[in-house]
Amino acid sequence: MEQYLSQTEIGNLYGVSARIAGAWLVRGGLRGPDGKPTDHAEQNGYCRSVYMTDRGRSFWVWHSARTLELIEDAIRNGGFPVVDEVDEFDQLALRLGL
Repeated sequence: MEQYLSQTEIGNLYGVSARIAGAWLVRGGLRGPDGKPTDHAEQNGYCRSVYMTDRGRSFWVWHSARTLELIEDAIRNGGFPVVDEVDEFDQLALRLGL
């Protein structure tokens, strides 16, 4: 059975916030600055939408093996972990009103 993780769960694995995990997904080409998965992410099985009946809304979850492999590869190659709570992605999101 395939396992999927929320951004919060991904962040928890690395000791960072869901926002930072989301920024990593953007940097990895899986999420656009609008917060939605990229075509690449959807077409290659990195994510799926989950509907929460108790909250009446959908959100994206991320294929654990594929997504964590992408993050680990980036870390091994000296990428991603800029862990400032207000980094470049946050600045862009604030400007875009996200």
